[in-house]
Amino acid sequence: MSLDKSSIAFRVLNLVGPFLGLALVLLVFSWLSYDPDRPFIYLSADNVKKVAVQTTVLATCGIGMTLVIIAGGIDLSIGSIVALANVTVVLVFNGQFMKTVHQVFFQGNDSAAWGTAAVLSLLVVGLNYARTRNVLLSFLWVGLSWLAGWLVFSGSGGIAAFCAGTLIGLLCGWLNGLFVTSTGVVPFIITLGTMEAYRGITLLLARETKVDVTPEARATLRLPAADSLPAETTYSWLSDRLTGRQNAWLDQLMTEVPEPSWLVIGPGVWLMLGAAILTVVLLSRMRLGRYIFAIGSNEEAGRLSGLPVSKIKRWVYCLSGLTAGLAGVMQFSRLSTGVPTDNVGLELDVIAAVVIGGGSLRGGAGSIMGTIVGAFILGFMRNGCTLAGIPNPVQRILIGSIIVLAVALDEWRHGKAK
Repeated sequence: MSLDKSSIAFRVLNLVGPFLGLALVLLVFSWLSYDPDRPFIYLSADNVKKVAVQTTVLATCGIGMTLVIIAGGIDLSIGSIVALANVTVVLVFNGQFMKTVHQVFFQGNDSAAWGTAAVLSLLVVGLNYARTRNVLLSFLWVGLSWLAGWLVFSGSGGIAAFCAGTLIGLLCGWLNGLFVTSTGVVPFIITLGTMEAYRGITLLLARETKVDVTPEARATLRLPAADSLPAETTYSWLSDRLTGRQNAWLDQLMTEVPEPSWLVIGPGVWLMLGAAILTVVLLSRMRLGRYIFAIGSNEEAGRLSGLPVSKIKRWVYCLSGLTAGLAGVMQFSRLSTGVPTDNVGLELDVIAAVVIGGGSLRGGAGSIMGTIVGAFILGFMRNGCTLAGIPNPVQRILIGSIIVLAVALDEWRHGKAK
């Protein structure tokens, strides 16, 4: 049977393969984790909810990474961006971000802070002018950016923290895209460097220790106890404010037992699925999506066809950073603290999820649905290993083997498609 890229068999294999892999993982670990006292624990509703919540951060990052890999790039800084966003969320939530930046990076020196801001502003104005050839528009863009950043990062509370986490991810992604398109260095090296740089910034902001939510801020975060409200009171935006828990929604993003109960599962999972649907629309229905596939398949041909390759790559890395920032917000919802050393190695799991889901490290191939399934394959594997009593070192060996197998399968698919 022919397996060239245009054949029906090749397309069916790419579409169905991840689902077959997920079914195989569920079958194998249902058997390995079988317990006569709890025969269906692995596939129980509670366990599936737990895996879904635990996999959401990985799957959210995978959405952005899929775009990068389709475009022929790679982003090794994902884990560091998630950690940076996580710490940023805590600091903004506490209302301490600007004060921390001032103390850590400028030792409280106002002149140094304003001087650095001025230099950065002129640099960004220059970069924007080189693209637009409009001085007024360049200064206006920078001014509005500073204003928006100041309003978000100098704020406090849940909404400011959510916006700050996603914005810091977007900024990191923009820097990745800028470096990739302006230096000519391969994305692997660029993002390897920014991975270390973003991790260093995270450690500086956190002063090399975990950052906790202050008691005052925590009082607005937790849901009230069931017996602290009248019996007829239900969970709502109004009840949150009546009890002083106006930021409880942020704490509930990654819960396994959401309120209201009709959500079935934590809002963070729905948020991830919503982002996935929007990205599917982007790839399948919008011009940018077609351009991403085009430059991933043959960048030189795309450039000769008049496609703005550099601009498309910058967009791709911006979206990757944005999803990583969103994942950092979700990480805060799970931990309620900022851990600067967390998510080391997350980028490998994300890349594995994309490749398992049918993406190609050579570019030009990949799907959001496949990536989500690939993330759940890894999630159910880890959960099954835990239930089966498999030691953590053996789990790491199994996950590593899956990554190698996924890349080997990608090479095999690529060879068959030629």
